[in-house]
Amino acid sequence: MLSDISKESILFSIIKILESHKINYWITDGTLLGIIRENRLLPWDSDIDIGVWKSEVSSLEIINMFEKEGFRYAETLPDMDCLYFFFQNTQIDIGLYSKDDREVSIKWATNPKKTIDRLLVRMIALIFENNKKTINFYIKSKYSVRNIFSSIFGALSYILTNNIKEKMYSFARAKYLYLGCVYPAKLLRFKKILFRDQEIIVPLDSDEYLREQYGENWRTPTEEYVWEAMTPNLRVFRD
Repeated sequence: MLSDISKESILFSIIKILESHKINYWITDGTLLGIIRENRLLPWDSDIDIGVWKSEVSSLEIINMFEKEGFRYAETLPDMDCLYFFFQNTQIDIGLYSKDDREVSIKWATNPKKTIDRLLVRMIALIFENNKKTINFYIKSKYSVRNIFSSIFGALSYILTNNIKEKMYSFARAKYLYLGCVYPAKLLRFKKILFRDQEIIVPLDSDEYLREQYGENWRTPTEEYVWEAMTPNLRVFRD
């Protein structure tokens, strides 16, 4: 894992890119939690979390601007309101939030609940990853078990026809469980604060924003946070 200082430099680079393209953003999720609660990026948090408005910028625009700056885009199989990039060993999550007069929401995906569905989705995802040349998020060693299975199922991407693969991808997308955080619209007002002598944008009432997402005990650190089970403001978008 990169040092906190290196991650901070990446965070400031992301902000500079967004600001240079006049894109409204805010710090969110685990990145906001670390900054507000501990005035640092949490050492056990492997990614950087940024929110933007889905109505103000397209996914393609974001992908193009970050790839031009040397970030690697990682395409995923499920249809989520989130784009994943890598810079060196740091993952960057750009969340695209939707809003109306009452609430703000974002949709992510997690594995299906049924064991057989999880296995099928995982196998299809490995074929997808190889076919799309996506970045493998969690492989640490070229000899890992996951890498071996990835090679086996990835080889199928050269054998199967495009028509068959698209049908498999559609099947897998329908099997994912789609969850997302929902906030009262009034919480999505913003302010600038200083973090390491740099101006960053955060929710105006960051304490309440974090309470909505992490619960009443958000000030108590935990290194074993399981977002699917422990996030109070989750909503099922499609099962």
